[in-house]
Amino acid sequence: MACANLLTVSWLYRISRFGLGWDNLLSTFVDLIIFALIAMIYTRAVNMKTESDLTI
Repeated sequence: MACANLLTVSWLYRISRFGLGWDNLLSTFVDLIIFALIAMIYTRAVNMKTESDLTI
């Protein structure tokens, strides 16, 4: 019985091997969105600087 409980807790409730469970899924998605926004803003800033450097 204990082995079956351990199996369900360790494999069925996890989404990946990194320990991402259902209880912290929302906070993980929020972190992902924040990092994606930061990457997008940084890319936009680099493109604007490159364009500014090429302008006479």
